[in-house]
Amino acid sequence: MKPGHRLTRDLLTWAIATLWIGLNVGVHALWLDEAHAWCLVRDSVSLTDFAANMANEGHPWLWHAMLFPLAHLGAPAWSMQVLHAVIASATCALIVYRAPFPYIVRLLLVCGYFLVFEYAALSRNYAIGVLLLLLAADLVHRGRKGVGYTVVLVLLAQTHLWAASVVAVWALLAAAFPGDRPPVGRTILVLLSCSIAFLAILPQDQVAYAPDASRLMESAPWEALGRQLTKVFVPIPDGQALQPWNSSLLTRNEGPVANWTGYLIWLVLVLTLPLSARGRIRFVAGSLAVMAFPLLAPFEAIRYAGPVLLLAVAVCWSYPGKAWLHLPRLAPAMLLTLLVVQVVAAVRISWMCIERPFSMARQVSLAIEAGPDLPVVVAGYDAGASLSAYLGRPVHYPERGTFGSFCIWYPRPFDPTGEQVGQAILTHAETGCFLVTDPGETPPALPQGLHPTHLGTFAGGMLAGEDHAVFLLRPVP
Repeated sequence: MKPGHRLTRDLLTWAIATLWIGLNVGVHALWLDEAHAWCLVRDSVSLTDFAANMANEGHPWLWHAMLFPLAHLGAPAWSMQVLHAVIASATCALIVYRAPFPYIVRLLLVCGYFLVFEYAALSRNYAIGVLLLLLAADLVHRGRKGVGYTVVLVLLAQTHLWAASVVAVWALLAAAFPGDRPPVGRTILVLLSCSIAFLAILPQDQVAYAPDASRLMESAPWEALGRQLTKVFVPIPDGQALQPWNSSLLTRNEGPVANWTGYLIWLVLVLTLPLSARGRIRFVAGSLAVMAFPLLAPFEAIRYAGPVLLLAVAVCWSYPGKAWLHLPRLAPAMLLTLLVVQVVAAVRISWMCIERPFSMARQVSLAIEAGPDLPVVVAGYDAGASLSAYLGRPVHYPERGTFGSFCIWYPRPFDPTGEQVGQAILTHAETGCFLVTDPGETPPALPQGLHPTHLGTFAGGMLAGEDHAVFLLRPVP
């Protein structure tokens, strides 16, 4: 192909992926996990306050630090989505223009489930980790393992637990291989960054998601991890699932197919990926580091095991070689089939999100903003963060008895009682307030002199916990 034609083809490929990301971000409404990070940063009045608020987050600080300028310059919550989309688009550009793969592989990669939806539409700290991971792979591929490579690894460790674990394991492996050994000072710097990340990740209090080594002796976590891996490799959403974006048609029914297909596909990748010995060791060790997280803690979302797939891309990029199991035609066909399945899943989830909102928080906030400037009492704990993010101000949490925005994980949060909701309403009896409840619920017994007006019920989103009914409570003239 002529250079000019190749340039046009690659530009169109990147543009298609970017437009797809933009579509998914445009129809996506912020939900609890995304809005929580935004509100935590926005409402931290100082670095000391920010550090205290991060104590039980279970994450390093890089993603939150990137949000700090936006949130404190008064930008709206959707600016976080724009930033996230730019990161996702940059990742696609890196693959299209720099990855040493055939064009069809690059095309399928950038149009796959994780790069146009899971790590693109949902604004969390995974996308920046994926970008840095693949940037590190490109630097290794080009033989540029100097200061810049070290900086990338240091930053990668600060994105997420999976990234810190992978970077730590890979740094130790690099130190063990004479031909791959970096200067001691750089290894120490990388491991120091990993240590700082682990210290930030460990919760200050005994929260529900704290790691528990005893889980390794139980069968349920291993089966759950198997289902996660099945979802990762075959992420075609199940429209009947409670959370369609976190599902797979293969995991609709529990059993051997759901529990073991993911492990089997991973083993096939170990045997058939065209890797050097060092690359294969890095893939196995990195995968085990990623898998340790959902084994030790009760997390079963697809995003936690998703990095295993991106690790396969990274090691093929940086340490190419030969397959252990030489299947000249079958292996490439299987790998291409795996990538095609990712694209099919991306198309399906994108279409589902167009047909059915992810969260109703955006519609609820618009209904509230159309009314008078009054306090907002939120009866469902999970709903507070997304509403606060869109409204740009704290909401009243009845179970806390005060205003807030982001979730507090310790003590463990619970939805308020009817008495707590009534008490919260009473504090606004003179001015009135908005009340956000679950659909079908009616306001509790109101203080004398308050009149409720039902502004609407907003239901049908993928997240049932963010379906709401909204009431305007005003004093009777």
